[in-house]
Amino acid sequence: MGDIVQPSISQLKFPETSTIYRYTGMSTGYSKQAVYTVQENDNHYPTLRNLIASEENAIVKLTGGRANNLISGTSAKLEVVMTTTNSYLSPVIDTERVSLCMTSNKISNYSRTDVNVTEIDDRALTAANNISFSNANSQMLSSVSGTKDQFKTLDIGKEITVSGSTSNNTSFTITDLAADGSAVTLTPKPTTESTGQTITVTQHENYLDGIAPEGTSNASNYLTKRFTLQNPATALRIMYEGNRPEPSQLEIYYKISSEGDVRDFDDIPYVKAEPDVSDNPDEQRDLFREREYTISGLGAFSNCAVKIEFKSSSSVEVPRIKNLRVLALAL
Repeated sequence: MGDIVQPSISQLKFPETSTIYRYTGMSTGYSKQAVYTVQENDNHYPTLRNLIASEENAIVKLTGGRANNLISGTSAKLEVVMTTTNSYLSPVIDTERVSLCMTSNKISNYSRTDVNVTEIDDRALTAANNISFSNANSQMLSSVSGTKDQFKTLDIGKEITVSGSTSNNTSFTITDLAADGSAVTLTPKPTTESTGQTITVTQHENYLDGIAPEGTSNASNYLTKRFTLQNPATALRIMYEGNRPEPSQLEIYYKISSEGDVRDFDDIPYVKAEPDVSDNPDEQRDLFREREYTISGLGAFSNCAVKIEFKSSSSVEVPRIKNLRVLALAL
């Protein structure tokens, strides 16, 4: 069995007494932390992740484990300090009702290099000298059928790396793909370049950006159902109350089915939305501030959906939202 990594102690349940409860945890580096006071029957949120070592790791990392040394060989410890000012009255604890429940937030903030292993996850297309790039349209282009067939095997939301080019030897994210494979829309915008160079395009298979029509490499996500409007709209307003501590992030995506779009809704990529005002992190855990995203200038649409990605490099500091509202507007 492996270690249990827990960022918060969700419940410490004790009978109500005039005692002080203290907890000693251990960091993920197997270093004992200082003792700190905790409140019974309440949630406690440490500033760093705590770890409960498996029996095997406790033996290796903690002076032989609890069987060898009950104090230093234990990765988590609860202490109860009982005091009284009356010699005829003392606190009593029913040890059969003592429990320590631990929770861990499943969250990530991956980039492609965190999950994609070059040796096993990369797929290179056949090198071709008929590939061009357009900065104005943010596209990689080809009019040759063999290369177009190769382009059709690429996936929206995945990253590619270009080599052999004069001006575009870098990595891009695929944001859209023409049905006939003639054009691959990229971000960031490539530099305009004509055909003639022998170019190799390598797709990094084991990573999906949030814009992908289906799936994502992010660990914590919320997807709305597909909304079907009675009357077409031309704008979206997404609102919610959120708490976002450092270093966490909230990223909002939307997709629409424009009038006349014959694509299956599940094949339409998401588009990342930007907040109406610059979003600052929240310093207080219980402070939920209103956030708004207004997306205007859209073509008439009757179907839409929203995706929210919750991201953080710390499983202790995680974003939360409530009261999500999605409004379709005719602006």
